[in-house]
Amino acid sequence: MPRYFVDLHCGALAVKGVASFESIDDDAAKAQAIKIFPSIVESCEPVAGQSIYVMSVRDRRGIALFHIELRLDFGVPAEKVVPLPLRCL
Repeated sequence: MPRYFVDLHCGALAVKGVASFESIDDDAAKAQAIKIFPSIVESCEPVAGQSIYVMSVRDRRGIALFHIELRLDFGVPAEKVVPLPLRCL
């Protein structure tokens, strides 16, 4: 099975190869990356105001296949928040 490698960028922190996993193909790797993203983000120190977390997934050749981004903005008042429709992959 192919191995995939995870890089994490949060603020000034950039960690290459923070995790790796095996998956049967790129589509299955996307599903696995979505599952592990929350636990990887937990390892970052929260920043007051706004935090942006980007997880990049690379194949064994080092080619970035996709990115997952989570943006937290703690400065937006609740009345300004607009719910987004939920779409699955």
